[in-house]
Amino acid sequence: MAEKIRSGAARDLLSRWLFAAGYDDFDAVSGILDAAQGIRASDIFAGPLESYAVSPDGKLIGTSHGEALAQAAQGKRIVSVSGIETHVLALTAEGGLLGAGSDSQGAISGILKAAEGRKITAIAAGGYSSFAVTAEGTVLAAGMDDQRGIVTPVLRATSGEKITAIAAGLWHVLALTADGTLLAIGDDPVSCQPVGGMRWAAGGKKITAIAAGGDISLALTADGTLLAAGDDGNGVVSGILNAAKGKKITKISVSRDHALALTADGTLLAAGSDSQHQVSGILKETKDKKITAIAAGSYHSLALAAPANSIDCPALEPGQTCLAFASPAHTSLVIKRGTTSITLNAGTAKGWTATETPQQIVVRAGSRDIAVGSVYFTTPPNGPTGINREASQLPDGLTATADDTNRITFHWTPPKKH
Repeated sequence: MAEKIRSGAARDLLSRWLFAAGYDDFDAVSGILDAAQGIRASDIFAGPLESYAVSPDGKLIGTSHGEALAQAAQGKRIVSVSGIETHVLALTAEGGLLGAGSDSQGAISGILKAAEGRKITAIAAGGYSSFAVTAEGTVLAAGMDDQRGIVTPVLRATSGEKITAIAAGLWHVLALTADGTLLAIGDDPVSCQPVGGMRWAAGGKKITAIAAGGDISLALTADGTLLAAGDDGNGVVSGILNAAKGKKITKISVSRDHALALTADGTLLAAGSDSQHQVSGILKETKDKKITAIAAGSYHSLALAAPANSIDCPALEPGQTCLAFASPAHTSLVIKRGTTSITLNAGTAKGWTATETPQQIVVRAGSRDIAVGSVYFTTPPNGPTGINREASQLPDGLTATADDTNRITFHWTPPKKH
């Protein structure tokens, strides 16, 4: 049977485009494009041979190879997915942990047991191993722990540290502390050094984001500089560093042999193996598009883009989040916190310093309040502002979409009169 190589876009009539390109024998490309038609995708994730999209209400949509996880996630709001050839993990908005796939070496059962009764904030699937971070910053680990396993080394290296993010390659792990220090642990072949090379590159720098895949490590500094180390056999490391040179990077994703990066102005960068058009295909599909999210699978790539008529955000002050209001004309959105408030007219965006305290949210038509509710923001230390959907009580007809560019768009659709 000949390999299927596909690329294309799924139109999301409500807010975004979803793009996919690469190896399609397991429907990682065509399957997610079909499944996402007509859905307002708020995030995307790529496993080795599968693809996932998340709707604004947190529903996980998976391709056929990811069906087991999608079934396990039914009725739950999903905020993160991490997968490797053997198994996949998912994180719910409430901090719950899900797993699917092979339980070889206890990679699934072990991490689920370790996470019982704990709120999880970050996850990573590695070679026959799984990792999770609790709300207190403690790392949990399970799976292969023989001479090549990295479970015990990771637990030792992170002991006593407050960890905020974690990423896993095949045999190495990156962890990020609350003060922005990068820890690199695990197998470090002399020929590529995804551990030692990244330690050297990140030394003395404040790191804000990490990614790992195969024998490759990526990281972002506080000023948006991309760092990369590891296997450069397909030009992944040198290629993505060259592409990102002189640019401010906001998001990164890497698989075993190709990498994606997103610039501050929404341009997608890609480098590495193009054997299945996972690089050239996604670059072609996203040309001249403003990209908001990216995900690299083993042999395919995914990207989300804002529509051509999206609302531009103004320059933001430090600590601010871009809030936009997509609505019919003659309406406005007001958010109040104590004596402070912000008003967004239809089709506009402004900067707002979000806090995790309760805030009133009002939709107005002229001077008349037509819908009233409350909104709670989430403000993670190393990530974009989001919406606490469990605590928030948005009025009927008002929805919110948060993305990785520190932007939240509120959409108002007047409820039908009965």
